[in-house]
Formats: sequence, structure tokens, C-alpha cells
Amino acid sequence: MFKSKKLSLSLLTLSVSSALLLTACGGGNGGSSGGNPPAAATLTGRVVDGPIANATVTFTDEATACKGKTATTDENGVFTFPQGCTASALKVTGGQDTTTGLPFTATLQAPKISLTDTQGIDVVVTPITTLVATVGADKAAAIATALGLPGTNLLTADPLNSAALLAKTTAIQQLNEQISTAVTTLNTDGSLTSTIAQKAITAALISQLTSSTTTVDLGNTNTINAIIQATVKDADVKAKLPASLQSNIDNVATNLAALTSASIAANVKTVETTLAVLPATQISSAAALKTAAQEKILTEKNDSTTVNLIQALSQVLATDRTAIESALKDIAEAATTGGAATDKLTGAIAVIEDKTGIVVPTETITEANKFTNYLLLNGLGLQGTSYTLDQLAASLITPIKVSSLNNLLVPLVASDSYKSSNQAVAAALKVETATKALLISANQLNLTYTNGTLTAATLPKGSTVGITSTTSELNTNLTLGTDIDVLSNGQIALNSTTLGKISASLVSSLNKFNSEKGTATVTAVVAPSEGQIIAATSKSFATKYTVSVLSKSITGYGTSAKVTVE
Repeated sequence: MFKSKKLSLSLLTLSVSSALLLTACGGGNGGSSGGNPPAAATLTGRVVDGPIANATVTFTDEATACKGKTATTDENGVFTFPQGCTASALKVTGGQDTTTGLPFTATLQAPKISLTDTQGIDVVVTPITTLVATVGADKAAAIATALGLPGTNLLTADPLNSAALLAKTTAIQQLNEQISTAVTTLNTDGSLTSTIAQKAITAALISQLTSSTTTVDLGNTNTINAIIQATVKDADVKAKLPASLQSNIDNVATNLAALTSASIAANVKTVETTLAVLPATQISSAAALKTAAQEKILTEKNDSTTVNLIQALSQVLATDRTAIESALKDIAEAATTGGAATDKLTGAIAVIEDKTGIVVPTETITEANKFTNYLLLNGLGLQGTSYTLDQLAASLITPIKVSSLNNLLVPLVASDSYKSSNQAVAAALKVETATKALLISANQLNLTYTNGTLTAATLPKGSTVGITSTTSELNTNLTLGTDIDVLSNGQIALNSTTLGKISASLVSSLNKFNSEKGTATVTAVVAPSEGQIIAATSKSFATKYTVSVLSKSITGYGTSAKVTVE
């Protein structure tokens, strides 16, 4: 539950455009136990970025028997339609990307279409079907052609039966995530969420695909450049940027694209080419695909080059683009290809410094593919037991058994020069069951590190703690009248003792969750201050989340666990 310096918590409505898809009879939640769907004569679907396990599939048709019904994907991303549901658009949230092993935090969609039981996968929900759901099913054929997949039915073809389709599917998700990270880095108060950015990215990518007369290369620098510029100029994105950037939006769009397109394009291209050449045996199931591609996809997903370049050169982005665009491209190329010591890079840095008067931190550029200073969020404590990120990810499939939700500990470790420093972040904790949800958020959490140990964690006097619940009258923002200590054993503690210091009613709200036995999802999010990095390892970011209850939202980096309260 937290966030930085001047960070103010923003409202967010998790919306993605358009509808989704399907039809069916019979069935229940599950799917098959292997790579193939059940043999029963039911309509069956698969959710794929990599296969998404334990995701919730919502049938969104309001006018049919599907209304309000859901299904859950199995370990291969397979689900079946509920009894009586014969036609619906689809929305997919949550679960675990089985290829990377990471939580899946995006929202996927598919439009409503007519289906026939094929005794196999009848429909798919993917990043590509999300594009189609946004623009309309009548554009599916044109999008397929633009992706170099002419004749492919994007709404029913199973990516686990086609390496080419799987490669495009995963590349689009990589493109979306990496451009979103670049664009949201421009905002320092957390109000520019990944949801807002990804909506703009989707619109820009659709424009590229539907207007092109040739195959669109997703890993091409020019393609990425155009999408970044369109995203930055999107009205909703622009409205969340600092005033100094809004007033120079054309410069910001051009310069950000110049600085980041090369690294993003290289990462997208690597993912696409890696998957495109895999034989059928290596993509036929989630387990096989994980073995074949996990390491490569994680390497590209976690590449820090883009964010490090933005942070190193953030002060020049609003500068006259005609003076520095070419130099920024040279810097980006050097950082991406490893040509850090070239005369071209030296000359580019000299141009930037001459035109802007700003000193460029050369070392950050030459080592842009790794973190230097960062806060490490590499686990979560539940009821006195510490869990690693791998164990927490596994809990999304097999929940961790706990006696209550009363004692949560968030470890946040400092690296390098942060080891003896004061840091400010914002934070949030979301607890959600099948019937209720609670969000606790703080717009400032002050952290003190001494020789690498967290020695103080304080919600300062004057900061705001927000409490939002679907079941309680306690929906309010509290301005703290005194400092609140939330430190326990070198970690940030969220228990009855620390929460009781904020509000006795807050403890009561959490106790309501403890009284309900069953499964709950717990998500802890840390929102960094400007220039901070919240990492999972020395070379990878923590997972990015937007947590929301009702109209209250916060975006940051964090971790999530599924638990069973016994």
C-alpha cells in the first residue's frame, strides 16, 4: 500500500474497448488436463499470450443466457462454455502466463462470433483478438493480412497449432507492454496508468495494421517509432503528462520515439523470431513451450535499456526535436547494439550537451542494459512465512494455505547507493475474494535504509491513506495527524497492529475477510518516485499492476498471491 514524493493517487476505470466472443452448450469451468481440449461435444476456447492458466473468462453478453457467467482456464489456457451459454463476447483477466511463469496483468478480449463445435479449440482469446474486438470482427481478415498471416482466421485459429501465429501473438503483447512502460515512465504521479497507455497503443497499432498495403513488421524501428509518437499524442495520455511536457508534446513524442524505438523493436523482433522457428512439438502444450522459450522471452521482457535511457535523458525530451532527434537515435542504437564506445556515440552525446546544456550521464547509457540503483521487491511474507516470487507465482495455480490475512510483510531491499539513503514511494494493498474487495492505499511511504537494512518505514503526518471496500461503509481518504510506523523486522508490515494505528475500522474491514473462509487474492504494489526502479532481480523489473476497487486505483510494481483462508 504505498506511493512516492508528490505522488497523488489517481482515479482509474479499468476499461478496454469493445466486446468479446463465443458460443456453447454444456460444460463448466475447466478445460483439458493436457494440450488438447476435452473430447465432449462442447464449445472450447483457449487463452494465449503464452497459454494463460487459471485466468477468469467472463462472458459479457448482457442479452443472453451467458450474462454474468464465468469460466476458468486450465494449465494449457483451455476453458469450456458454461451450461446454456451459446453466444457471447469474452473478457479475460488474471491468471499466470505459463511460458514466463509471471502473473498475467493485462486484459484480453474477443468479439462475439458464430461458432461450431470442432471437437478441438473452437475460439481463442489473445492479444490479436483484442485488436479485432476493438475495431470490429469485419476487420479481422485485413489485420491477418497485415500481420503476414493471410487466410488465417484470427478468432478461431489456435496459436499452439501454428508457430507463425504464436510468434505474432506474443510479439504484439511484448510491443504493447514495452511501449506502455516507456510512455508511463514520463508520468511521475501514477495517474498515467498502463490501462490508459495500452488503450492508446492498441488504437495506434490498429491504425498501422488497417492502413498498410504491405505486411507490417512488428519488430521494425519505424513501426515502433510511429506507434510511440501516436501514443504520446493521444488525448488521454497527454492529459496525464506534466504541464511542461504537454506544452511541448510534439517534441516529447518525437524525442521519446527516437530514444526508445531501437531497444523496443529489438526486443519485439527477438521474441517473434524465437517463437516463429519452433517446431510443432515445442509449442503443442504449455509445458513444452515453457521449456523452449521461457529464458529468451524473459530476457527481452525484462530488458532495462528503455527505462534507463529515458531516466538518463528525461530532461532533454521537451527540447526542440529538430536539434536532437538524430543524436537521440544514435544514442539509442549504441545502447541497443552494444556499440557504447564508438565515436558515433561520443558525437551524439556532445550534440545533446551542446544543444541543451544538460550533462548526459554517459555511464548510464553505456550500461543501459542493467540496473544500478533500485529497490528490490522479491517476495512476500504471509502469516510468518516468507515466499519467493516463484512460489507466489505458483500460488496463482495452487493457492497457499493460511489461517488469516492479518499479517502481511512486504520486503523492499535497497541496492548500491540506495543502501544508505532515504527513499519515498507510494503503495497499495488489495485483498479480493469472490464476493468482496478491499483496497488500502497510501500516497507517501518514507523509507530509511542503513547499510542495506530497512530501519524505518513511516506513513508521514499529512499524507493520505485511502480505504475503499465493496462491503463496508468505510470508503474514505484519511489525512494522517501523526507519523505512523509500519516497520516490522526490517519489512513493511500490514497487520492489525500497524493498520490499527491508522484506523480501528480498517482492522475491522480486514477481519471481515478473515471471517470468510475460502480463496482470496492479495496484491501488494509499490509506486516509485521519479527516477526510482522497483525490481524483481538485478536485471528485471517487478511485475507492473494496476489495482482498483470501485473508482480508486493505483499503478505500480508489485507481487500477488492467491491464498486459501482455512
